[in-house]
Amino acid sequence: GALGASAIQSGLGPYGQTSAAAGPKAADIAARALAGAQNNNNSGVPSSGLTAQGLASVVTRPQLGDDLYCSCPMVCVVGTNYGAPHAVPLNIMTLQFEAQCHISQAFVQMQMVCHYPMNWNDAPLVLFLPKSTDTTVTELCVENMVRPSVFATAVVPLEDMKKYSGGKKGTASQTAGGDAEDMPGSDPEMFMLPLPPGLPGDQYRVKLSYFHAMTFDVVQGKYVLRLPTTVPAVCLAQGSSVNSVLDVRVAVNTGTSDDVELLVPSHPITMQSKQPGAVSFELDTTQVWENGDFMAGYNVWTRDQVTASVHVEAPQPGMPDQRGTFALSITPPGPENCVRFPRSVVFMFDRSGSMTGDPIRYAKAALLNGLHMLGPEDKFTVVAFDHEQLWWTDRLIEATPENILTCMHWVNDDLSARGTTDIHAPLQRALKLLAGAAGLPLVFLLTDGCVDDERDICIMAENSIKASSAIDVNNIVITTHGSTMTVNPAPSTPTPPTLAPRIYTFGIGPYCNHYFLKRLAAIGRGMNDVAFRPHAIQSVMERLLAAAALPMLSDVKIS
Repeated sequence: GALGASAIQSGLGPYGQTSAAAGPKAADIAARALAGAQNNNNSGVPSSGLTAQGLASVVTRPQLGDDLYCSCPMVCVVGTNYGAPHAVPLNIMTLQFEAQCHISQAFVQMQMVCHYPMNWNDAPLVLFLPKSTDTTVTELCVENMVRPSVFATAVVPLEDMKKYSGGKKGTASQTAGGDAEDMPGSDPEMFMLPLPPGLPGDQYRVKLSYFHAMTFDVVQGKYVLRLPTTVPAVCLAQGSSVNSVLDVRVAVNTGTSDDVELLVPSHPITMQSKQPGAVSFELDTTQVWENGDFMAGYNVWTRDQVTASVHVEAPQPGMPDQRGTFALSITPPGPENCVRFPRSVVFMFDRSGSMTGDPIRYAKAALLNGLHMLGPEDKFTVVAFDHEQLWWTDRLIEATPENILTCMHWVNDDLSARGTTDIHAPLQRALKLLAGAAGLPLVFLLTDGCVDDERDICIMAENSIKASSAIDVNNIVITTHGSTMTVNPAPSTPTPPTLAPRIYTFGIGPYCNHYFLKRLAAIGRGMNDVAFRPHAIQSVMERLLAAAALPMLSDVKIS
C-alpha cells in the first residue's frame, strides 16, 4: 500500500534545506533545560522540546551563488559575479536515486540528465554534489549525449599519473577551461568536479556512486537515510516541477529478523516488498509532495534481547587474497528493555580566542543541552580550557537539577573566549579524575584548534587507558557457528561496571586537526564528529552526546 507523508516527529524532523540556522540563545536553552530537569525529565535522551530542530534534520548546504545552495546534485556554469565566485545551474531533466541501506551504511547510485540552454554561451562547467563529511564517492561518469564525449574518474597507480596529464591539479582542473579562483572554494561537505566547457544544446547524463554512514536518530531509535533531493527552482525548466523530474528507490536490510519499523516523513512512497529484516519501496510519483530532502528512518534494535548476525562473502575466483570477508553486527535491545549504565562525565570545553563569536555561542548551547541530557544516576563536572584551566568543580558531583542549574549559570556567565589552546593538561587531569569512577567514565572534548603536541597527547591517553583495569561484569557471550548465533540473556538489572574512560572528541571548523581528534577517539574507544560551520555545532554535538546517552553494551571483543 501507499504511505502518505506523515507528521514529522521529534528528531526525524522537518525536511527541506536551510540556508541559515539561527541557534537558540544559551540562556533560552538553560531555561528550557531547567524546566525539563524540574519535571524529572532526565531520561538520558533529549526531550522533543529540546530537539525541535531535530538530530537528523538540521542541514545546511554550501552556497554557490546568490540565493543558490548546493541542495541537490547539479552541473553549473561557473564564473565570477563582481569578483565573487558565482554558479548558474543547468536545467535538470531527470534526477534518480537508488539506495541500498545495510544496517548503518547507505550505498547510493545517482543518475541525472541536465540540459545546456540554447541561448547560453559556451562556458566552463562544474559538477557539484552535497554530501556529509564521511561520504566516499566511488565512481563517476559524465556523458555528453549530443557530442561523443565521456568523462570518468579512475583510480590509477601514482607512477602513471603523468599519462593522465597528472600534476597536483589533476586532469579535470586542467581541462575545465577556467582558473581555480573562478570556482567556489573547496568544501568538505561538497563534492566538486570541473568539466570542459559546454556548448548550447548539450545534454549530459551524470552517473555517480557513493556510500556513507547514516545518522542515528536517538529520539526515535532509527537510522536515517537522507538523500539530497531539494531541487532549486532555478534548476527546473519552464513548466517543469520537482514532481516530474524526481525518482527514488530504496532497499533496506536491517540485519535482524524482526519486521522493519519504517518511517518516511518527507515523501509519499509505495511498498514494493516486505519480509523480516528487509523492505524495499519507491517514491510514489502519482502524488504531490513538498520540495525537500528525501528522508527515511528504520529501527535496527530488537525488542527485548541482544542478537547478532554474520554476513559472509566468499572470495572471488582468481583473487590473490582467498580468505574472504565477514561483517558481524550486534544489535542491542530497545531502550525500554534496558537499565542504563550510570555515567561519570567530564566535559572539556575549548574557550580559546579562536572560539570568539558564533562558535562559542553555539557550543555553549550544545553544552547546556548536554548537561540536560544527564540522568539522576550520573555524575559530572566541566572544565573550560585555553592555555589555562578553569574547573567548575574539582570533583565529580551528582547530576541533580540544582547542580545542573548551577553549572548552566556558570557556563553562561563565566565562560568567554580568550587565550591559546592546551589540551594535554586538562585531558590528563580529567583522565585521573575518572580513574576508578563508578559507572561508565566519559570525556567529551570540544575544540576548534590545532596543537603542537598531538603525539604526546595520544601517548598519554593510551597509557592512561591501559593503566585502568576493566572488570568483567555481566558478560554476554555470543557464539557463532557459520551464521548461527547463541546469545545468553542479559541480566535484568546490571551491576555498575568499572571501566576504562571513553574519550569522545568533537572538532569545530576546517582548521583543527580532525585526524588527531579521530585518532584520540579511537584510542579512547569513543566516537568522533565534526561541524565545519558554526550553526552546525549544536545539532552535531547533540548527536554525539545523544549517542553516549544510553550505553547498552561495553567492552565488546571478538575472538
